[in-house]
Amino acid sequence: PSISAKPDNTKNMKGINCVVAGIDWSGGGTSGASRTVVHIWGWDQLNQKLRTLNFRIFPSSNPVADIKEIIAMLQAYNPACIVGDAGEGALPNSMVKDHFGAHRVWQVQYSGTSTKPWSWNGVDKYVVDRTCMIDNFLIFLKQGRAAYPPYDEIREPIKDILNEFEEVTTSGKKVWRHSPQLPDDSLHAQLFGWLAWKLHFNQLTFYDNGSGGRRQM
Repeated sequence: PSISAKPDNTKNMKGINCVVAGIDWSGGGTSGASRTVVHIWGWDQLNQKLRTLNFRIFPSSNPVADIKEIIAMLQAYNPACIVGDAGEGALPNSMVKDHFGAHRVWQVQYSGTSTKPWSWNGVDKYVVDRTCMIDNFLIFLKQGRAAYPPYDEIREPIKDILNEFEEVTTSGKKVWRHSPQLPDDSLHAQLFGWLAWKLHFNQLTFYDNGSGGRRQM
């Protein structure tokens, strides 16, 4: 069975000005630890915070098998912008786009070699620097700008964030990694939802540790 938050939707939506969503599609994974995760954020403009409205973790290794449930979940919240992982999600992203329209559904692909934090490939997706995006999202969390439900409800997504660790390669480059046995899918679903919020409000400036300052797409 899928793992999901069970918030009081009426209470949870109070003060929300905009809803966005992120989807990290399962790639199967050699260890079977990879899962599809949907994370739905609501923008609380008064308090300047992204609030977790709901999430769902699907154990299936085939994201297309869960597409009906995912679309129904998204329809319940009617997000203004949805960002899906392009790495494993070309087909399911296309199916989500069919339901919500190309103006609301965007693909993002991580890159470890990108020279920019964020760029459009000119065809069908944004390409982002993986380390830079994780750095920026974790800074966002550290600043207290994300609100979560009680720990008992959000335990699994929090565990996924804590499974990520920083490492320096032999060439001296900082990267984020996780054990193949310890998933980090919820981290990326949250990050993609955060990117959907930034995209919707056109706040595409990022702190880039590699360049020593803030850079825009």
